[in-house]
Amino acid sequence: MWSVCILFFQGVLLVGYLYAHIITKHFQPRQQAVIHTLLLAASLAVLPVLPPSTLKPSGDEDPAFGILLVLAVTVGLPYFVLSSTSPLLQAWFSQSEVHPSPYRLYAFSNAGSLLALLSYPV
Repeated sequence: MWSVCILFFQGVLLVGYLYAHIITKHFQPRQQAVIHTLLLAASLAVLPVLPPSTLKPSGDEDPAFGILLVLAVTVGLPYFVLSSTSPLLQAWFSQSEVHPSPYRLYAFSNAGSLLALLSYPV
């Protein structure tokens, strides 16, 4: 089950990065913001994360497909939006006139990940 969850989250993360890449290459910044805001609103509409009772396993089948389905229905869209927001913000930041280098944001992101990893045992 753990492997199936890792597969789901890594796959959605990759798709989120791909979406961020495609949207920054093929749309104007204003269009990017509108599209991403609509996706953000749609992801908020599926919250709170409660799986429908129809997705509960019956018992004898392989749970892998069921787990992927529950994850896709419940946290798929919010996680997709979350995974694509950081690359989009960094791209928008690098295109701004104020600070053309987004590397400070990368450093903050990595520091936050390291802090979360170190705080996990606690």
